[in-house]
Amino acid sequence: MMKGQYTGFYKYDNERVQQKLSRDQTFFDIDVTEVNGEKFFGTIQEEAVGQPGQGIIIGELSGDTISFIKQMNFAASIKPNGQLKTYNTRHPKIYYKGIYQNEKFVGTWKIKFGFIFVGLLPIPIPPISGIWEMRKK
Repeated sequence: MMKGQYTGFYKYDNERVQQKLSRDQTFFDIDVTEVNGEKFFGTIQEEAVGQPGQGIIIGELSGDTISFIKQMNFAASIKPNGQLKTYNTRHPKIYYKGIYQNEKFVGTWKIKFGFIFVGLLPIPIPPISGIWEMRKK
């Protein structure tokens, strides 16, 4: 992985969720700010319909195999009407993995079952997954 800017998108496997968003994919930009051997670190910013605010990524590139964790500063969920509901708490970690092929990274992502806490109230976050793709700008 090289320092620099990357651009990409992700999609949900669950077609109902994807339809609620009224779009085929959500775009993001990643800025890899530090590389230490196979490990890399940086920031991520998604378009307004994605996760709000800026997050961080921590990952590893070994040969053509990539994996990273995305941690967004705010939690968000999709309401039945397709609007994004945000919470003033960290979003559960999102796990990305993939490979480098044809001058781009492609792979899958997942959120494991978990909870976010709004005050003392736990809100369950069901597991969800999808696909993603990115390339160097």
